[in-house]
Amino acid sequence: MASTTFINVWISSFLISLIPGPAMLYVAGQTLANGPGAGRQAALGLHLGRYVHVLAAVASISLALAVMPRVYAAIRIVGALYLLWLGFSVIMQVADAHLSDPDVPETHDRRSLRQSAWVEVLNPTTAMFFMTQLPRYVDPQDENPVARLVLFGLLLSLTASVGDVASMLCARCLRSSLREKGGMMRKVQLGGGSLLVGLGMHILLPG
Repeated sequence: MASTTFINVWISSFLISLIPGPAMLYVAGQTLANGPGAGRQAALGLHLGRYVHVLAAVASISLALAVMPRVYAAIRIVGALYLLWLGFSVIMQVADAHLSDPDVPETHDRRSLRQSAWVEVLNPTTAMFFMTQLPRYVDPQDENPVARLVLFGLLLSLTASVGDVASMLCARCLRSSLREKGGMMRKVQLGGGSLLVGLGMHILLPG
């Protein structure tokens, strides 16, 4: 029974990870704007941020987001504004630099890692996902339900990162192909920054 449940969790989470969503768009935007290094750190940052939601779900902290709509809305707005700030920062950086050389320096520091972790921590949708999905696979009568919650939460988080990595690889290929065309790199970076701004607006103004 345990092995069957484990397989079911893995299959469902893997299929979910293949559906394009905000996380994949965010990683693609970071990769286009700041290079593959930033894209890898963005994917890792989102992955680490999900662990916070796993622990919160296990501790039932995420329940507050379901019973307190104002808390949910406040976190969503803060997260959206943070994305807008990241996107506009990229756009302003490109505009100030007046880039014309296709060999644009890539971001290799850990800013993308920290920023991406905060983006995911401030994502109430992720909190709701773990809160609603984890209980489906755990029986309160189990010998150690908390351990099973943590195990399945880590599995969901690891599998969700598959889509993030795939998005980074696709964006890296696109970026590499455009590097060979003079004058295109600035447009690629502006496109990446605009993608982050668009994602923030989508979260801020749903529907």
